[in-house]
Amino acid sequence: MAAGPLLPEAIAELAALPGDAIERGLVEGNLVELQRVLGAKPRRTLEEEEIVAMVQGTFTEARKMGRAEASARAVLTVLRVRGIVVSDVDRERILAEKDPARLERRLEKATVAASVAEVFNENRAA
Repeated sequence: MAAGPLLPEAIAELAALPGDAIERGLVEGNLVELQRVLGAKPRRTLEEEEIVAMVQGTFTEARKMGRAEASARAVLTVLRVRGIVVSDVDRERILAEKDPARLERRLEKATVAASVAEVFNENRAA
């Protein structure tokens, strides 16, 4: 990976790659750690501020999206293991969900639901 003035450009190029690109996976953890270390410094240079912002804006968001996708896949796995058939439309609806709280509720419901409709039911029992 580049250093000095080329680092922001290298980060931007990595961010432009697909989320599952091997190059991205190889360095993402290091960049997040760099962002953490730089973020902990009491005084940062302008270049360090730019790096912190780029990593935070790019790779932190990618991690959130990855966690949401993993949670959605967990819902689908529970339904599959329980023998509940999920239509393509419902599968896409579950995979499209990005709200962690809603995904957690759906996972909880999937463990006891008799149908996919019950997983989507947002009404709370008193």
